Amino acid sequence: MLLVFALALPAPATAETGDARDIYGLWVDHKLREKQKVAVLIEDCGGDLCGRIVWLKKAVTANGIPKRDLKNSDTALRQRPLCGLKVMNGFRQTKKNTWSEGHIYNPSSGKFLNSTISLLQDGSLRIRAYLGMPLFGKTLQWVRPQENLLRCNDQPIRTQRIITTDAGR
Repeated sequence: MLLVFALALPAPATAETGDARDIYGLWVDHKLREKQKVAVLIEDCGGDLCGRIVWLKKAVTANGIPKRDLKNSDTALRQRPLCGLKVMNGFRQTKKNTWSEGHIYNPSSGKFLNSTISLLQDGSLRIRAYLGMPLFGKTLQWVRPQENLLRCNDQPIRTQRIITTDAGR
């Protein structure tokens, strides 16, 4: 009888959280190399998850100039390069393999989107990004790259766990 009672008790809150380190590292926006456009390095930023663009398929314009954040609603930020730009921030683990309460910045539109990230059993990331309600959003699936990528500045990408304290957007 005691065993049945013990099994009926809820698990402690710590049992609900997975290991956030599984999500750290390099992710690309498509499993097929020829369709990949961006790679984001997800890291720990003061206890929250954040991510920066570290590779772009087309990192420079036809004139050889690094692509910039031209659609940003803040005109003072429009000249910052896309490479190195923080595009994910504020994600907190809310349950096992799920991070919520964060935002993803879309440089193509200049908008911040509410988002939830889930680490799936197949090792991919499911990202639900939306304005307002999740019902009206878009789901993306990111995967680990299958080959080495060079940073936008042609340096190898280090994918070990990186901890920063930068809490800004």
